[in-house]
Amino acid sequence: MFSWWDNLSAIFTFQILGLVKGTQLGDAVHFFIFDTVKIFILLISIIYFITFIQSYFPLEKIRVYLSGKSKIVGHILAGIFGIITPFCSCSAIPL
Repeated sequence: MFSWWDNLSAIFTFQILGLVKGTQLGDAVHFFIFDTVKIFILLISIIYFITFIQSYFPLEKIRVYLSGKSKIVGHILAGIFGIITPFCSCSAIPL
């Protein structure tokens, strides 16, 4: 999935920066560049996806929906809604 980025980070690390492939420094810099950008791409994608989902599930609509349920069913559904669409800055969906 990220092979294109692996190639670009290898070109930048080994050709532009002039580091030697196979050395600890060269491999560490290549890994750092590759992983840092990959994590940012994944994080931005997840943030946009969760924001898109949250726009279709406003908090008031979920409160109204859960208010008519029994306690057990309400707790289970609230947990599911919290995992799918977290309404805080933290997320239950692991990267």
